This record gives sequence, structure tokens and C-alpha cells, in this order.
Amino acid sequence: MSKIMKIYCGKGGLEPILRKMEAEAAAVREIERRAARALYGEGDEAAYRGLMREKALRLLELPDTVAPELDGLEPDTAAMIRHQVGAFSYGAEKALRLDSVFYMSALLYPENHRDGEDNDLEAFVAALRRRAAGRGTA
Repeated sequence: MSKIMKIYCGKGGLEPILRKMEAEAAAVREIERRAARALYGEGDEAAYRGLMREKALRLLELPDTVAPELDGLEPDTAAMIRHQVGAFSYGAEKALRLDSVFYMSALLYPENHRDGEDNDLEAFVAALRRRAAGRGTA
């Protein structure tokens, strides 16, 4: 990491928050895999609903999960991350309030999403990683 990026991103750089967000993105993917297996492999709609709720709850808690890693980051970078994870959380809150399994399943996926593409959380983490490497902006 360049000296400029260390200054811009804070003493620890973006790596700690990147690791935490990558872990959260992987956990969400695993929940989705288990949910698909429950619904399509076992025909268990109750398990699917429970897993979609688990996904939404995890996204709802994302701002609190990453908050400790924001300390020490450059204020604009921290604000940008806080805003985006807040948007993920807001969508999850709305899905939970509506108790909509469809909405929960669609969290992190735009209308034009194709199988095999990153979801919005994974894409955000990838953009942050490019920013940390100096290859673009998030």
C-alpha cells in the first residue's frame, strides 16, 4: 500500500474493514446457498423463510458489525462506507418490516442481476479493494 493510501485510508488502511466485509458477504452467500438447498432440494418453505430472515437480519446489523473498523479511516472514506452499509441495512429493515420473503431474497440483487455475478455487497467490497490498491474509486 502506498504512503498516500495509508494517509488517505487511515493508519490501518482499508484492509481490516475489507476482511470484515468479505466475511459478511461470504456468510450471506452461504445463507443463500442453504436457503436454495432447503427450498429447491428439500421443498422446505419454512426453512427457506427462516434463512431469508437470517440473511435480512445479518444485513440489518451490518452497520454495527463494521462500525469498529471505521475508526481511524479518513472521514470521507468512513462516511462513504457508512452510507453504503446503511443502505443495505435499510433495505433489510424494510423487508423485515413487510415480512416479505421475496423482498428478503432480492436484497443485494438489482433487477438486471445474472447468476454468477457479484451481488451488491460483493461488488462494493471489490470496489473498496480496488480503491485500496489505487486502481479506481469506490
